[in-house]
Amino acid sequence: MSVCYGEDVSRSRARSFVMATIASPRARSPPVTLAGNGTAQSANKECKVMTSASNTVVRPKVVPCRALEMAPDEPEQATYGRAWQFLRANEPGRRLDVHLSYTSFRSLEEQAQVLYGDAKYPRVEYSGTDCRVTIYTIPTALHGRSAAALEDCIRDSVRDILIQHNKRELVKYVQAVGESTYEFTDDQGRPSTKTPDGGIVYCRFARSELVIIIEVGVSEAYLQLKADIELWLNSSQSPNGILLWLSEKPRFSFPSADSRSAYSATQHMLTSSMEQARRDAPFGPYLHSGHSWFGTLEAASLEVYQRDLRTNIITWRKYPLLEGGSVLIRDESIDVGLTISDIFSPDERAVDDIRLEPVRLDTGVLMEVLSAAAKDTAVDRFNAYVMPKVQGPTSELNIV
Repeated sequence: MSVCYGEDVSRSRARSFVMATIASPRARSPPVTLAGNGTAQSANKECKVMTSASNTVVRPKVVPCRALEMAPDEPEQATYGRAWQFLRANEPGRRLDVHLSYTSFRSLEEQAQVLYGDAKYPRVEYSGTDCRVTIYTIPTALHGRSAAALEDCIRDSVRDILIQHNKRELVKYVQAVGESTYEFTDDQGRPSTKTPDGGIVYCRFARSELVIIIEVGVSEAYLQLKADIELWLNSSQSPNGILLWLSEKPRFSFPSADSRSAYSATQHMLTSSMEQARRDAPFGPYLHSGHSWFGTLEAASLEVYQRDLRTNIITWRKYPLLEGGSVLIRDESIDVGLTISDIFSPDERAVDDIRLEPVRLDTGVLMEVLSAAAKDTAVDRFNAYVMPKVQGPTSELNIV
């Protein structure tokens, strides 16, 4: 079996459920289709969604097992054993995706609780659509801070629009949810347990609607993250999803263990070294004592997914932000195709006159956070290397 690992796959998430349960009422809705991929050529221009060469929609939507580089025919017990060993090793900044039954997922959840108690990581999730168990270990600063910044940018943009149009009283109904865990079923009754990296909810009229979900990831887990976004748009009734895609190159590796004492002797110079590195190249590399603790943020982009509430057709657009460590967006803000109408319920009559107002993201804030998070990731890696924590519980393997 080929196991998919990826760095920076998640930020801090609580193990205990918020218990926001969403039951999908889509048993009779039209099948979901994915209508092509478009790339935004400019932050100031509306991106036209491109379809395939034949100008037809692409279906089915669900990513097949082979695309996820997993072996669905491997015996359940062997796959469970691999997942348990990954859970027990708990190596930071990793993600594992394997195909297992819902019963095995619940067993792994129980094992995580036994081994780590109420610690936020590692976290175990399940997608009933493709019988996929995902295990996340503690993420890097780059992942966590980027997700939080994107969530804040959306919320702040909506706030500014409302204040500008003298609708301040509506600000309180738009809230950031952070990493709340949701349990839901698809239209065939298959259960899923997922936690987005962030999200925006509209809370009014005695209900709470998840209107945008946010996922952040890196190249090693791209297909899985796209599958996660599509699962959210289909099963949880969230009509909008944003994937912030980050790529660090070259892939990070720690120095050999026998060099630890030599690096420890330079720890007092780490702060000044990292600050100088950031002044020289905000998006890396971050070098200290001859070793690269963060490479270069080679690429960063936003992918915005939207599901038409009437046809269930999903369209998506891509907005490049960084390439080769250089910023591509020169404007103060970027229009990613979201409007006030995507945030507020159709029955919120107070925004009828501003529904087409674009929700623009502050480019400067995003770039500043990405740069600071790259530096913080380098610092965290150095400290983790020179001051390693004892990892790994001693519980016996319990295979179902």
